[in-house]
Amino acid sequence: MKSRRRISHPINEMPRSTDGTFPWSTRDRARRVVLTILALLITSVGVVPAYASPPFPPDIKKIKDRGKLIVAQCSIIQPGFYGFRTEPDKAGEPYHLCSAGPIFGCDIALAMRIAKQLGVKLELDRSAKDFDSVCLQVANGKADIAISKLSITLERAQYVRFTKPYAVLGMGLLVNRFLEAKAGSKTDLWDLCNRPGTRIGVWQETAAETYARELFPRADLRKYDSFDKLFQAVVNREVFACLDEDFELRLRMHGDPQSALWVRFVQVPKRRDLIAIAVSPNSPNLLAFLNLFLEYEGVTINVDELLRKTAGEIKTWCDAPRKAPVEGEHLSVE
Repeated sequence: MKSRRRISHPINEMPRSTDGTFPWSTRDRARRVVLTILALLITSVGVVPAYASPPFPPDIKKIKDRGKLIVAQCSIIQPGFYGFRTEPDKAGEPYHLCSAGPIFGCDIALAMRIAKQLGVKLELDRSAKDFDSVCLQVANGKADIAISKLSITLERAQYVRFTKPYAVLGMGLLVNRFLEAKAGSKTDLWDLCNRPGTRIGVWQETAAETYARELFPRADLRKYDSFDKLFQAVVNREVFACLDEDFELRLRMHGDPQSALWVRFVQVPKRRDLIAIAVSPNSPNLLAFLNLFLEYEGVTINVDELLRKTAGEIKTWCDAPRKAPVEGEHLSVE
C-alpha cells in the first residue's frame, strides 16, 4: 500500500496554537472587537436612517410641525404694501387668497416667499386694528412674525425684535395753506410747529405719533384713529399740520389733486422711517433666518418705483374685495 505524501501548502506551514487554531495578529483582534461593539450598538439602538431630519431649533420647528406660518397684519390697508383690488383678475401680480378675498402688495409677496422657503402654508391674521397691536400679537405669541409696513421704533423694540429694514421711507408734513399764510411768511415753519398751542395732527398708535413727540415736544398733538380723518383735519383747518410717512402723504396728494389748493407737502429733513419684519424675542433662530433671507434674496423695495406704480393705480385699490378672482390665476402656493 502506497503511503500518502503530505502536500505542502502555505496555510499548513502557518504556526498554530496549542489547540490547533491559528493565532490572530494584534490588528485582527482590534478589528474583531470593533465589529463586535458595532453589532451590539446596531442591535440595541437600531439602524440609523441614511437621511435623518435636520435638528431644527424650537422656534422654527414649531412652524414646520404646525405646517403654516402665521403672519400678523393690520386690518387697515396700505396701498402698494397690502390691500384689495377692484379688478383682482386683471392686476397681473401674485396675491394671497385670505378669508376676506385676494389681497395684493409687496408685503403679501414677501410673506408668500418666506412661507414657501420654510416649506409651509401662509396664514394671515388681520384682526389687529392698529400697528402697535400687530406688534403685540407677535410679542404675545399669537403670530410668528408681523409684515405690515411696520416702522421700527424704540418703543416697539422693547418687546419685539426687528429684522434689517427692507424699505426706507421718509417723514413729511401736510401744512394747511390758509393757517400758514395767517401765521406770516417770515415765520420759520419748524419753529411754528413746535410752539405751544400749535395743533399738530397724528395717526394714533403709529410711528408718526412717536416721531411727533420727538420733533414737536411743545406742540398740541391731536390724535386721529384713521388717516382719512387726519387728512380731513388738515384740510378743514382743525390742525395746523399733520405728520406722517411721506409715502402715504404723497400718495394721498396724488389721488386727490384738488387737495393741493388747501394743503402743501413738506419733507422732514434727516428723518427716516425704517420698515422691517417684527419677530418675537423668543425666536432668535427665526430672526437670524429672516435676516439671512432678506440678504440672500436681495429684498429691498424701491420706494420711488413703488410710489409711481401705486399712484398710477390708486383707484384700483379698495378697503374690501369687490370681485372674486378668476380661479387658478395668480394664486399663492400653499
